[in-house]
Amino acid sequence: MKIALIVTTYNWPEALRLSLGSIKRQSRLPDCVIVADDGSTADTAQLIAEARQTFPCPLVHVWQEDKGFRLAKIRNRAIAEAARRGMDYVIQIDGDIILHRQFVADHLADAAPHQLLCGARAYISERTSKQLLSQVRRGGLSFFARGVVNRLNALRSPLLSRLVRRNKRHLGCNMSYFVADALAVNGYDEDYEGWGAEDEDFARRLKRTGVHQQRIKFKAVCFHIYHPSHARAENYPLMESKLAQGQSRVARGVDQYL
Repeated sequence: MKIALIVTTYNWPEALRLSLGSIKRQSRLPDCVIVADDGSTADTAQLIAEARQTFPCPLVHVWQEDKGFRLAKIRNRAIAEAARRGMDYVIQIDGDIILHRQFVADHLADAAPHQLLCGARAYISERTSKQLLSQVRRGGLSFFARGVVNRLNALRSPLLSRLVRRNKRHLGCNMSYFVADALAVNGYDEDYEGWGAEDEDFARRLKRTGVHQQRIKFKAVCFHIYHPSHARAENYPLMESKLAQGQSRVARGVDQYL
């Protein structure tokens, strides 16, 4: 099975550098990494070009013009790129996420057709994040590392993972699914612009087609670099109105790029 790891980013090359570094150290490398760039300036493109020289698998940069927060659109472009490259499976993270060495392997171990995997994330303190971003602090992150805030989410235990299955959260920064399942609902709904709710809409529409959501807590561990929090997602009223219509496939989706 061929795996694409999609990494979304916007104008934070210092964080993306840490994320790409953690991908290079995976015990099971993805078959390609697609950086889904929602309009970053040239310094991000330069970082990716430099990283590509020594990257252990194809590193692809999918970019769109900066016209505001259009995460749904750039994810669709990345899913389309994965499909064109013959990828079977997508693991989806954000560019401010540092991965545990077994992250990709854990997603692959639990992957199944018509199943959406949703993981958790551990938060890194503001102080430790600044040290990592400035390269003052080096070394890996773990359950025992200083600066990990919600430490339980940093615990990797395949045994405990079997006991925790149900999950109502839909975190696009730690999610995986089969490309065929995403194409069946036409990917993300590009009516969502601005922050939030596009992931939950995507997951709920998948569920309507028979895709089961599976929690992957205590595996697929990842660490979120600190940044100021967004306000509550502005798109929830839109999501509720769309979901009330009962549709699984959207009109403005990934098929525009295939």
